[in-house]
This record gives sequence, C-alpha cells and structure tokens, in this order.
Amino acid sequence: MTALSSDERKALFVVHKGVFGPSLSHALNGYVAFYNRRTVEATEDALNEFGRCNAGVQHLMIGLVGGGVLLGRGWLREVLQKLADELSSREHELVFVGCRNQVAAHWIREIMQSAL
Repeated sequence: MTALSSDERKALFVVHKGVFGPSLSHALNGYVAFYNRRTVEATEDALNEFGRCNAGVQHLMIGLVGGGVLLGRGWLREVLQKLADELSSREHELVFVGCRNQVAAHWIREIMQSAL
C-alpha cells in the first residue's frame, strides 16, 4: 500500500465529510490515520457512483479534473486538496441526500475496510 501524507489524509477526510455529510463521515474519523492508496481508490469509486447519481457532483468533479480523466484510476489523488477545498467552501452546497445515503450505504464500509 502506498502511504499518504498527513495532508493527503486530512484532505481525504474533508472530501468524505463533504460527500457523506458530518454525521455519516463521523464513522470514518478513527480510520483517517490509516488512509492509504486503497482508501483513495475506494473514494474514487464512491465519487464516480455519486457523480452518476447527482449531476451537481458530476459537474464539480468534471470542472476539477476534466471529463475523460474520471474514467481512469488515480485522478482523485491528483486533485485531492483542490476537491477538499471546494467541498468545504460554502459555495458548493449540493442538495443530494438521496444520493448521499445510497452511496454511503455501500462505500463507507468499503472505505473503512480499505484502511485496515
């Protein structure tokens, strides 16, 4: 497993809070120190699924990395801090409770397991 820097782990948790919301992401808090490459890949998959469910999320991701880049692996780590900054700012208040719950039901467990 490829280690993430402390800043990357913190940014990844900010992404989790922005996507899953504070209450659902709270379950991930104890795993942050163990985030790794597999966690980034699981988060990429969750974001891709989230983007298919919610046009606002898809638009945000495409704006950050470009449309074709989302198809391949590794795009998230390249824009991790920028995405964390965007999701933590008030200008991106996306209404996506249905999508959030659908994606979280599967991916929060996957993200936890990736950090073990």
